[in-house]
Amino acid sequence: MRKIEINLSTRKYNFYIESGSLDRVGETLMETADPGTRVMVVADDMVDSLYGNRVAGSLSRAGFNTQSFIFPAGETSKNLANVNGLLEKMAENLMTRDDLIIALGGGVSMDLAGFAASLYCGGIDHVRIPTTFLAAVDCCVNGRSCINLENGGNAVWTKHHPVMVICDPESFKTLEPELFAEGTAEAIKYALVGDKRMFSRLSRATFQTGVEDIIEDCARLEARILEEDEEGMGRGQLLDLGHTFARAIEEVSQHRIHHGSAVAMGMLMAAKAGVSMGFTGSDMVRKINEALIRNGLPTKCKLEQEDIVSRMRWDRTRKDEMIDIVFPVKVGKCEVQRIHTDNLTKIVHDAMENELYKNMSVSDMEQLEESKVFTDEDVVQQVLVAAAVADRKTVFRMSGSSENIQTLVECLKELGVGIEVRNENMWQIAPITEEKIREKGDFLPIINCGNNETAFRILVPIMAATNREVFVSGTGDLARTPFEDIIGVMEPKGCVFRFDHFPFELSGSFTGGRFELPADTNRKFLSGLLMALPMLKENSEIVLEEGYEHYSEAEDTLHVLEEFGIRIQRSGNIFIIKGGQKYISPAGFDLSDLV
Repeated sequence: MRKIEINLSTRKYNFYIESGSLDRVGETLMETADPGTRVMVVADDMVDSLYGNRVAGSLSRAGFNTQSFIFPAGETSKNLANVNGLLEKMAENLMTRDDLIIALGGGVSMDLAGFAASLYCGGIDHVRIPTTFLAAVDCCVNGRSCINLENGGNAVWTKHHPVMVICDPESFKTLEPELFAEGTAEAIKYALVGDKRMFSRLSRATFQTGVEDIIEDCARLEARILEEDEEGMGRGQLLDLGHTFARAIEEVSQHRIHHGSAVAMGMLMAAKAGVSMGFTGSDMVRKINEALIRNGLPTKCKLEQEDIVSRMRWDRTRKDEMIDIVFPVKVGKCEVQRIHTDNLTKIVHDAMENELYKNMSVSDMEQLEESKVFTDEDVVQQVLVAAAVADRKTVFRMSGSSENIQTLVECLKELGVGIEVRNENMWQIAPITEEKIREKGDFLPIINCGNNETAFRILVPIMAATNREVFVSGTGDLARTPFEDIIGVMEPKGCVFRFDHFPFELSGSFTGGRFELPADTNRKFLSGLLMALPMLKENSEIVLEEGYEHYSEAEDTLHVLEEFGIRIQRSGNIFIIKGGQKYISPAGFDLSDLV
């Protein structure tokens, strides 16, 4: 069992990290409490169903008198009504100042239990048992417990340190990848504040097998900072990196954007604004962006800038007309800057600038904003990918854009594709070249498909066909979408998938041949294969099982391929594909001819 001694001026306690420790909570607790002590376990209904009986059983075996307070899972439960309910149940069970509360679960459990513990009988002991990565790295050392009001998130808070923390990393195995990533955002924050080595590990996204090290590093770093500045008036403010933006994002989104995701966006926004203001090194945006993408975290805030500005004006750090924002200077060093609220509009604009359209005129941007989404967005994305692998520049007219198309554009740019948007919605695509590939150096391109399944299922075969070794990430529903069908088809043909979940590395040498696909093959993946296989040396054949229904979409793909000089024969459920074909750029065309 790892033991971290937290030595603060107001409390000294131990932080334990050990797999399987949930089954030994009672035994460990005897270090600080006597058998017979009344213990109130606070957990949401989901965590209780997973771990409630294990913890209660361990406490009972050790002789503790155990009760529980269970509340509905979710941020909306972090309210004064539940605090009142918890306090009433403690009084009902005749708890005294010598008894204690256990917070079991994530941040909401930590806040409710810690807040109630600070109030009951003038303050009683509490123990924190995090079951999420986010809670383990961010809710266990600083002692702060926050409650939401209707007019403000985390508007009411107290500081009441636990007497012990017990962390069982085995509990993280039940987390969805997206929820685990929430904790990674906070870990990245700690690394940016003061640990270059940890940032390097997190940037490679290979730390999951040694997650105990990250938890320990975060706890020790936060403890060192708080030992120096427990009130958070000096160096302790650095732990707010990304949070000034994040608090606004959470509030404006009505907490639909979770804390870790908001912090991820907030850190990148702080870096972008910091570069514009001269506080941040120019390479920090790239470094933070890559670290977030590799860990399946969002990097773009889609909320309205005006709403973010409005909420930030009333940030909890406000004093008179000034608020405090933490900016990353370089990895391992951050600084707090006091900013006048009159400057927030420009700061937020710089933090949320859309790279794709930054050189466009105001009239061009208005045209794109007002235009409608395409009637067949998939076809448009196929045209963009085809242009990216063509023999020369492709110019075409495209009336409008969308979030999915912007995501695909960012993926193509990361692969070395040149993309310009000109007046009157004219797009120019400069294809991938060996020179551009060399410019990327040895570092693997990070292809963040966001929540765009079309981009993912088309790009994976294309990247394999062009022998690109890449790191692929996804967010939202896509991050939770299994892709065993892709692995099952492509691995036997020489492709190597490192991990069968997002994020993963793709490498190997894709070869052609016969592909027998089941009737339920994803139509977008079929389009990807149809676009990729003509580029391989070998001839190929795709045979679809009887019952496949999406031939009309396949015909759309064949139409796009014909525009770029690629010929594929179809006979019923069989596609015959000659290898060694090259994409030839059309002289120029209007996408309305295809859509």
